Amino acid sequence: YQSAPIWVTANTRPGTVTMPVQNNGTVTDVSIEAARVPFFHYPCNAESSNMLEDVSGYSHHGKLQRNGIVGYAYGSFGHTDYYNVHDGVTENSVNPLFQSDPDGRGYLAFQAADKNFYMISGGTAMPYASTYEIEFRPELNGTAMFLLGSANNQINLYIDKDGYLVASRGSSVEGEAGAKPTRQFTSAVRSKAPVKNGAWQKAAVVYDLKDLSLYLDGELQGKTAAAPVRDHESIDHLTVASRCGFLHNPGAYFNGGIRNLRIYGRNLSPDEFLK
Repeated sequence: YQSAPIWVTANTRPGTVTMPVQNNGTVTDVSIEAARVPFFHYPCNAESSNMLEDVSGYSHHGKLQRNGIVGYAYGSFGHTDYYNVHDGVTENSVNPLFQSDPDGRGYLAFQAADKNFYMISGGTAMPYASTYEIEFRPELNGTAMFLLGSANNQINLYIDKDGYLVASRGSSVEGEAGAKPTRQFTSAVRSKAPVKNGAWQKAAVVYDLKDLSLYLDGELQGKTAAAPVRDHESIDHLTVASRCGFLHNPGAYFNGGIRNLRIYGRNLSPDEFLK
């Protein structure tokens, strides 16, 4: 394990944090400067054209893709370093998905039939210790709807056809250097009850190199064992509001509202989740 070689502006995240790493097959904890842990955060508190504008300090934006068609104007790196600046083409047009609730809070309004989703690539689907958070208001339609999808099985977060929230992680789709994966597995955890239709809820998925845990509105729904996969270090594209597929094969589009997305390169504790 080698930590990211960069960090965000000094003193914005002072001190050290503890996170698990794998060394010769053994998972141990190490201390690392808090500022060295990469993350992506899109609060959706302002209209930002067709971009998922990252406010973490890493300039790691995503771009709206329409009608199920993937383009590369958002920037693409295809490896997990977080040593990047995604300065792809930014269209200075009004985001057709951005709306505001009566309380003034912004959100992105998706219609599954429109096949709109966001694509982010280059160090976003974290390979090891990680946390994925998203606030969502679903309009259930009896089909599976993805909140987050990864190209190489690092993370999938979706609402199944019965309305339950499911988080999964598994063996890579493509092995190291394009080789066939040496082992196959899928680890999944399902919410205790269906999600609430038409209501804002917060999901968090935490991976600590041993277990994959699913939280809904801060309450642990369950966890399942999931071993680290070295192949997850590459092919790290991530989609928001659709399945990702490999490499880019969107589908199972989300229907409803999404805001406050954060992807962290560390297994956060519940008291560190977005409020």
